[in-house]
Amino acid sequence: MYTYPLEELYGTLMTYELNNVETKEKTRRSKEEMKEPPKKQIALKSTNDEGSSNTNMSDEELDDLVLLVKKWRGFRTNRRFQKKDDKGGEKNKKIICYDCDKPDHKRTECLNKKKFTKKKALQAT
Repeated sequence: MYTYPLEELYGTLMTYELNNVETKEKTRRSKEEMKEPPKKQIALKSTNDEGSSNTNMSDEELDDLVLLVKKWRGFRTNRRFQKKDDKGGEKNKKIICYDCDKPDHKRTECLNKKKFTKKKALQAT
């Protein structure tokens, strides 16, 4: 049988206990993190304010305001789809047809359209 010196035994026990304590602390921390903290619930008080600024307006003024807001929303949504023009925009650009390479018309408006014959799939002979 092997005999252990007292100092080595003491050293191994100390390292074992330190490692064991560290693992216990890690598991305790992870368990605490997994638990959800109690949520604070806040109740807001409601007030009934009858003298608001909207009731002071006449019906015509409210209708005008509603119309203005609708137009503003429409203006903002239509701006999203417009492209930004660089130095003069489309006025300086010349439109060129890609089929006949002639200016001043688009491919869809071209008089010299190439007529392609469409092949039918699985044509019986």
